[in-house]
Amino acid sequence: MHLISHSTRFPCLSGRWRRSATALAASLWLACASFDVANAQPKITTQPSGRMIPVGGTATLRVAATGTAPIDFRWSLNGVEIPGATNSLVLPDIQRAQSGAYQAIASNADGSATSRVARLDVYVRTGIFDIGDPVGFDKILSTNAVLTRMATLDSWIEGVVWVPSDGGYLVFSDIGGDRLKKLVPPNRLTDFLRPPANTKYNGNLLDLHERLISCQAGSAALRVAVMSNGVSAPLLTQYTNGAKFYSPNDLAIKSDGSIWFTDPGYDSGLALPSGASFPRGFQPGLYVYRFFQTNGNATVQ
Repeated sequence: MHLISHSTRFPCLSGRWRRSATALAASLWLACASFDVANAQPKITTQPSGRMIPVGGTATLRVAATGTAPIDFRWSLNGVEIPGATNSLVLPDIQRAQSGAYQAIASNADGSATSRVARLDVYVRTGIFDIGDPVGFDKILSTNAVLTRMATLDSWIEGVVWVPSDGGYLVFSDIGGDRLKKLVPPNRLTDFLRPPANTKYNGNLLDLHERLISCQAGSAALRVAVMSNGVSAPLLTQYTNGAKFYSPNDLAIKSDGSIWFTDPGYDSGLALPSGASFPRGFQPGLYVYRFFQTNGNATVQ
């Protein structure tokens, strides 16, 4: 149909001259099409997909490409070529050392194309937990380390911090129990701080003076806890510029002593429809704050 339409481009011609012009246009079109096919370098049409896989499993990565045959495929792991690969890379009995970034290159006489990176994370499946990032995990814990269960709780925990005083112990937020817990190795678990209901301790850290700083999502406050069992903790801040926080969640302590903390709307019941304004008496947004203990000011960062 496209070839016939070329005749309309020569209105001044008729009869056999029009037919000749049409044939010439068709020849040029076919020549261009042949040229395009004959010089088609590879183009990746199917990208490889990364995933997490347990040790001992079989991982398969596939890539597809168009272009002038023959097309050769090469794979690499973290930039190192894997010999003997085709467009389908099969890795049986995979081990943790094979975790990393995989990439394929398709090439022919006219050029090459490189796929996106596909990451395989190989983890150890155990009866206690799964390791989601084995490469990062191995940097902080030896592969020969023996892990021991020290305590069991019915709810999840957050804000785990090691306190070096008094021989050392862990403090963490028992989210379901709405309290701070203390774990003295090897397995002595007690309440560290049991505040009024709905306080919702979350993130915890030691400041430069080894005082425990805690985020309270329920009471929308930042507090410092005394390093002993008790029932209350002094308030650091709950407002800034006359407006209340929503639910301080996690924090970091900078070398200058300032406290950086997040204030999402998790525990405030905040559910704003599109275009709605924030409630009166609260902050005009969900921000990250920087708090100075020296002057009590919290500023948006």
